[in-house]
Amino acid sequence: VVNLGFRGIYVFSAGFLMIQRLSPKAIHRLIFIVIGLGVMESVYALYQIDSGQERVLWQAKIAHRGFATGTYLNRNHLAGLLEMSLGLQLGLGIRQSQRKKWKSFFSLLILGSVTALAFFKTGSRMGILSLFFSSLAMILCCRGSKVRLVFSIWLLLSFVFLGMPMLVARFSEWTWNFDSIQGRWLAWTDTIKMVKDHALFGIGLGNFKWVFPYYQSPDLRMGWSHAHNDYLELMAALGIPFFL
Repeated sequence: VVNLGFRGIYVFSAGFLMIQRLSPKAIHRLIFIVIGLGVMESVYALYQIDSGQERVLWQAKIAHRGFATGTYLNRNHLAGLLEMSLGLQLGLGIRQSQRKKWKSFFSLLILGSVTALAFFKTGSRMGILSLFFSSLAMILCCRGSKVRLVFSIWLLLSFVFLGMPMLVARFSEWTWNFDSIQGRWLAWTDTIKMVKDHALFGIGLGNFKWVFPYYQSPDLRMGWSHAHNDYLELMAALGIPFFL
């Protein structure tokens, strides 16, 4: 839940800063670039899944096999891009409906469905939950009962038929063992010890995997290259003052 809140804060902060610094023309160009990238990544990711290609371009996938990763090696990175693209598609679609540009509106709805399908196939648990709550908030804020109804139906159908089955499957495999919940809890506890020892200046960006073995609990069976918690890892890297 905390992750969902912080992710929203970061996205809104980045959006606010871009709006302040960029011209409207540059903002529109950036929006269409991100939407275009998201759609292209979605098409490639769906090809990956449907063809059974466990490759990222020319490289064989080592991890996240069976899930959409697009041109990324990590499915969560693809989920992050598609989440941004979907948010912009939804926002632009609402804008086009307000201007009565129905052709553009339904085109964006179709593109959004393709992007959503690829997004759900990434299997990103927090990504799917984040998208649901942010989309719901955006729909509640939009003007016009007809537009709100169309997007509400789209959101409901998308999550019932695409998102919910993936969420159930992903959370059902998240059992209490050292490779998932308990392992992450131990890693977070060990990272907090690291933060306490390097509270002022941190360990430096990119140094987590080198320093963590000195703090790693004996019960953790594998090597940990990151903390599975961006905020704890960033705090350990920068130190508390710079993190804040």
